[in-house]
Amino acid sequence: MPDEGTLTSPRSDSDVRQKARRRSGLVSSTSSSRRQSRRYSVESSSGHAAKLLPNGLHGRRHQEPAWAVWNDCIVLVGGLNLSRAEGAKVMQDPADPWAQEVCQGSHQSTVFNMSDQSVRNGPDVPIRNNHGMGAMSSDGHMHVLVLESYLLAAENEKAWLRHFVWDFAGGGSAWEVRAQLHGPRGAGRCEFVRELMYCFGGSTKATSGTIADLHIYNPATDKWTAGAPLPAPMDHLGSAVFANKIWITSGRFYMDSPLPDKPPKAVSSSSSYVYDPSANLWTSIEPLPYRRSSAALTVIKRTGKRPTLMAVGGQENFGIYSGTIFSMIEEYDFEENDWYCHDTHLPQGVFGAAIGEWHGKVYIVGGADGFYISAVDRVIVLDIEALSGGMPCLYKDRAQKDWWLQYNTGAMARFPYRKHFLRDD
Repeated sequence: MPDEGTLTSPRSDSDVRQKARRRSGLVSSTSSSRRQSRRYSVESSSGHAAKLLPNGLHGRRHQEPAWAVWNDCIVLVGGLNLSRAEGAKVMQDPADPWAQEVCQGSHQSTVFNMSDQSVRNGPDVPIRNNHGMGAMSSDGHMHVLVLESYLLAAENEKAWLRHFVWDFAGGGSAWEVRAQLHGPRGAGRCEFVRELMYCFGGSTKATSGTIADLHIYNPATDKWTAGAPLPAPMDHLGSAVFANKIWITSGRFYMDSPLPDKPPKAVSSSSSYVYDPSANLWTSIEPLPYRRSSAALTVIKRTGKRPTLMAVGGQENFGIYSGTIFSMIEEYDFEENDWYCHDTHLPQGVFGAAIGEWHGKVYIVGGADGFYISAVDRVIVLDIEALSGGMPCLYKDRAQKDWWLQYNTGAMARFPYRKHFLRDD
């Protein structure tokens, strides 16, 4: 890193653009032979790698499940469990009774232990589901809110968002029913802050109806109350809790098609917000550098360094059933309100996965690696201590016509950052 007060050497627009695209995962900086090896591990320039865990979830697939973390365990509930080949069969005839049935999702619960990398089954959730919302209470109760037939249903007005709880920490063997959340929704998020559960965003239909509602659940009374809605409707979003606040980014919304008889267009978002439960207030923060939805978020705490919010993977829609899957790794500095990008990428693109951190390792579990239905049983392990220092992201939302010139100039003027998140306070 240059000494403070020095600037990086000038580069042409094409050089900067190519380097940023490599960081975003849009192009590869490797030769064709090395590109083949990237299917199994991706190494940074310093030789450290993000790797696939052998055997993964041992055949248990969870695409866009309800999930949460308790100590060293990641709990995944339901979600789509069809492989890429099975998903392609669904697309050939979505109205087929078999397709309608399998797209309801899964009953299965899976527990992945990050400390010993073991996998075990949990109790089956009472209804098949996908795009559910999960959260873990401070006493180890796993809550899930799930909706039947979310993915292929044209209308969900008759469906109710079912609420179940499993005493995970206490060794419970079954799910119990709790107060339902009025009205259908899927692809939202829930988080516990202290003793209350906050559920927000989502959509009432698989291809439209994005909502901004916030609902607050009190386990002590088994009742729901309303909170301040999101600043903008959003589904397929990521979230994490830090400093008793909820931080969200990486979502999407829908725009009506200009063509008759065409479905709405799914549009990924870079908008990011933080919610303060004590004030019941949402506040905008620095947008995600590259817009996408369904990224996995977790808080990272390095020894002697400031905590950060890590965002990995995600998807960007070109239509309802097509788009790009990402392998990028970015970190948000809570104190500086800024994002940093890593040269290291995940070994494979993924979206709709669960994520957790344990003893210096990040585990990205399940998800999908192709559009629409393409569930995987993979586990990706990322050594956060081995990551090289994050650099200021040199790419921004493509909607800005002159973003390259504006942002690159600003980044160079501010570089190096005085309080980089990988440096001591």
